[in-house]
Amino acid sequence: MRNQGFIEKLRTEMLERAKRNPNYSLRAYARYLEIEASSLSQILSGKRPLTDTMCHRLGKRLNLSESEVQDLITGTSTATANSYKTIEKDLFEVISDWFHFAILELTHLPHFKPSEDWISQTLGISQLESKAAIQRLFRLQMLVEKDGRWVDNLGDAGNEGNRVPSEAYARYQRQILMKSLEAMDNTPYEERVQTSSTFTMSNSDILKLKRVMLKCVHQIKKAAQETKAHDEVYQLSLSLFPVSKTKATNQFQLIKIDHPSDNKWND
Repeated sequence: MRNQGFIEKLRTEMLERAKRNPNYSLRAYARYLEIEASSLSQILSGKRPLTDTMCHRLGKRLNLSESEVQDLITGTSTATANSYKTIEKDLFEVISDWFHFAILELTHLPHFKPSEDWISQTLGISQLESKAAIQRLFRLQMLVEKDGRWVDNLGDAGNEGNRVPSEAYARYQRQILMKSLEAMDNTPYEERVQTSSTFTMSNSDILKLKRVMLKCVHQIKKAAQETKAHDEVYQLSLSLFPVSKTKATNQFQLIKIDHPSDNKWND
């Protein structure tokens, strides 16, 4: 599709506004852009073409310079480049926003509803975030429709922290830490486990303990699967890091670690 780069810019800007204000809507975004909400919806979903003239008009509302608008237009001149850039952007967003993996896990619940509104309410995210995430998962074929049902097509291949762009991974982990803080304040003690331990160790053992932690995550998920009647999506997060600095930290070579293959999580 022509001007796919500009369309991605429109989507990104809309989602950034929604993150700052969960009540932000497509209708509000359309008012800001001075365009009909139905037209904007069709443009974002690819059902209506976006002309160069409209790009320049909307670019002014987004405070983009003429050169920035032109770069978005000319930078998407080939279908191959369009497809690659869209996939690259989609993958980054899936890795860096926690709710993508949560949506995939929701599909395994017996009471799951294939509805943007239901997912928005269940995960506590905005409708814009829900809609964009669902579309992204379908584009990447991580989520597919079979016999009228939404099916998790990713399987057990998850987001492994040492195999993804550091910026995306860091953003994901910050979000998980925030969700953990929210759970501490809002989730009954009986429905969560939050514990920690402080101890001394040698930083030369970090890789060995990393393997132990990976194995621990694998065992916890396996134990959770023993009960078949699942009713909620849970997030498991483990951290191990120094809190003291008594000497210069030794430098270690980053090595590849074999991960248990049946989990969606970050190490």
